[in-house]
Amino acid sequence: MSSPAAWQLAHQVARPLLHRTVWTAIAGLSIQVMIGVVAGFGSVASAVAAPAVLLAVFIALIYAAIKGNAAAKSLRC
Repeated sequence: MSSPAAWQLAHQVARPLLHRTVWTAIAGLSIQVMIGVVAGFGSVASAVAAPAVLLAVFIALIYAAIKGNAAAKSLRC
């Protein structure tokens, strides 16, 4: 947030990564629903899938934030 240009650049760099994050979440939700239908929503497989998908989405979000922040910092140099 050091400048409007840095803010815009950070978002421009992070945008494609955030789109991938959305698709990761959609794929994870689909897998969770399929596991729930086949094995039961209270099954061990379902209980393992939920945190795995959450972790994958969090990692993707953090990666997007790091890349956006690095791009914004590059404007200061």
